[in-house]
This record gives sequence, C-alpha cells and structure tokens, in this order.
Amino acid sequence: MAVTVRLNITELVVGQSGGETLFNEAMNKMDAIIFPTIKDRDLITPPGGEAEGDTYIPAATATGTWVGKENNIAIFDNGYKFVVPDEGMVLYVDDEKIFIEYNGTAWVNQPLPKLNVEAKTGNYTIVAAQDNGKMFTNTGAGGTVIFNLPAATVGQHYHFSIGAAQILNINPNGSETISLPFTGVPGGAGLSLEDNVVGASIHLGCAVAGNWVTLGGNTGTGIWAAGA
Repeated sequence: MAVTVRLNITELVVGQSGGETLFNEAMNKMDAIIFPTIKDRDLITPPGGEAEGDTYIPAATATGTWVGKENNIAIFDNGYKFVVPDEGMVLYVDDEKIFIEYNGTAWVNQPLPKLNVEAKTGNYTIVAAQDNGKMFTNTGAGGTVIFNLPAATVGQHYHFSIGAAQILNINPNGSETISLPFTGVPGGAGLSLEDNVVGASIHLGCAVAGNWVTLGGNTGTGIWAAGA
C-alpha cells in the first residue's frame, strides 16, 4: 500500500477494507507529532504498563518490540506504532524538561538562542521595542560612548560589556534610577553608571517601573560608579 512521504502513514484507497482502522491509526500518529512530547529517551526496553498515547524514543541497542527502532518516535496505540523522524523535528522530553532536535542521524539537545551582540562606537539611544535582551559593547570606540536607556518598563533587560578602554556610560531616562551593581542601592534620580575597564560588564533589568536593577555582571578591576 502507498504511504505518506514524511510520517509513513498508510493512504486510503477506493474500496479500502477496514479504512476506519487505518484512519484512526493515522490520527493517533499525527496527534503525537502535533503535540510532540515524549516521556523518556533513555530506555532500551518498553517500560510496561503504558497508557494509550504514551510516547518514547528507544535508546541504542533497543530490545523487545523496540528492536531496530532506535531514534524512532514510538507511540503506544494498542501496541507500538513508530514514526521515522525527519531532520529538524523538535520534541519535548518530559522527564528532562528540555527540547531535543533530530539532526538527521541522532537526537541532540536543542541549542540555546544566541545572544544578540551589537558594538556601538558612537552614542546610541536604545529602542525598547527592538533592543530588549541585546548585549551592547563599545568595541572599536575611540572615546566615550553613551547608551541612553528607554523608559524602564517591567520585563525589559539589557547587557553591556566594555570591549575598548574607553568610557561606556549608561544613562537612564529622565529622572529614573539605576540600582548600583552588587549593592542594590539606587543611585540618585537621573544619575548614570560608567566604567572603562575592558572586560567589565553589567546586566540591567526592570522589575519595577522607573528603576533598573543589576541582574549580574563582572566589574573586573573597574568600578561601576554613579556619575553625572
């Protein structure tokens, strides 16, 4: 019988006998893939006591009804049905609380998103809508670079790292405040933070509107100081 290209689902044909069985099997396969959560990927033997819909990835040297089905998606549906993965498929592993991705030959942990890094050699006003979560550096700068923060609203956060031995100044919006790094003490209204030591960094975030707090950083041998 003909099967679909990707999920290997048996296609119905005119006058098909037992078509409802094939249809239901197809629906169960698609149900497992559309909501792609597996219970475990480290077992080599079916665990026993499975409930309908339980889904696994058999590990290497699988045994029992999983023999030869390593890396397949094993769906318990009145016995096991198997889906051969395609490159790029992403699943959530329930017992590990992570996402995994099929790279064409094996399931691998899905990589974390890369940090978006931008170097500025001149003054820059941060745009809340497009810059949230970015890391800014002064790499390549020949003088002071001032980063003007947007209005502090809950959920925003920005990283700053000094890549050139020049002043990097972080300036709050209007009379808003920045809590001094590692002390939690807010600077005076409208005061900024600055440093010029290569390798120094700071991560600012907003949990309360109007105030930036230090979420982390590394001052190296420099000091983030309140300045005009």
